[in-house]
Formats: sequence, C-alpha cells, structure tokens
Amino acid sequence: MIDQREQELLNSLSDDDLQERIDDALMLLSGQQARFVRELVKNGGDIYRAGLKAKYGQKSKTEEQRKRSIQQHCSKMLKEPNVWRAYQLLMQQVNRQCIVDVDWWLRENVEFYKECRELVPKVIVVEGSPLTIDEVTDHRNAVSAGMALDRIGKHLGAYKPIEVEHSASESLRKILSDIDGSTTGLPSQSD
Repeated sequence: MIDQREQELLNSLSDDDLQERIDDALMLLSGQQARFVRELVKNGGDIYRAGLKAKYGQKSKTEEQRKRSIQQHCSKMLKEPNVWRAYQLLMQQVNRQCIVDVDWWLRENVEFYKECRELVPKVIVVEGSPLTIDEVTDHRNAVSAGMALDRIGKHLGAYKPIEVEHSASESLRKILSDIDGSTTGLPSQSD
C-alpha cells in the first residue's frame, strides 16, 4: 500500500523518475501479472476484462466458471503488495496525464448546449403529403440541452444547496399530510 508520505513523494517526482519506479515495480511481477495490471489501468478498473486479456481462467469449462474464477483470482491477486504497488504507480502516471482543462470543459458544454437548442427542420407527413420545412420546426434535443445547461450552472456555482429542517417531533404522517394529494396504505397513527 502507498501511504500518505509516499504519495507526497510520488507527486514530487519527475515523470522520468516515476517511470523508473513503475518499471522496477513491474519487474517484480510475472509477465501475466504485469499484463493484468496494465490492462486494469487501461480499462478503468474492470477486473474481469483485465483478467481475460491477461489470459486468466483459461482452464474453466463454462463461461460462468471462467468469470467467477477470474474475479476471485484477480481480486485476491490485486491485494498482494507488489501487484497493488504496481497498480498504484501506474494510476499515478495516468492521473498526471488525464487532467481535464476547465476552460475546455466549459466551452464544450456551451457548444453542446447551442447545438441542442438549435431549431432544426422537422418533416411531418399529414394525409400522405409532407409539410414544408418552413411550416414545422422542432428543437433538436431540449432534454440534452437542459442537462448541459445544468452541468454548466452547477460548475459555476449557480445553484445554492437547499436546506430543509424538520423538528424531531414532526412525524412522517404530518409531513405527508402537508403534501397536496392523497396517500394510501399508511398505517394508522397510534400516538
């Protein structure tokens, strides 16, 4: 396991020094273990797919047995200190390379929002003849546009958290009775 002090050291290492530590850690593993760790990092943590690519579970007779065998063996193997250390070092390297630029993210969401809100022609067939393009227009995808706008708003801090306070003596029945509409199947109050 990598403790906090070692994590700080890894953060301060140059890319070349980190690569050297990764190479040293992978040398302590078998070829199959090293391939498993690399595949696990590459696929985002899917143990089964990484084990399959590393050729674990080849002797299993059925697909279900193979899946169970790979999951059990690879989960157990990942707890071994050398395997876990190699995995953590590779993840450190990936984390350095996969930093998302906030400006890019905002630009992409704004562009996506604009594309979704664009009015596009929609052809509707009425009694066998299509209506002309000028007669009917529709938003491309209002739901996706709303989701993009929501992501932008959350990122920019446009939403404030809503705090709802209820006293300890307030019962569920009282809360539900304040809601418009009817509820069914509530147990009778025995207070």
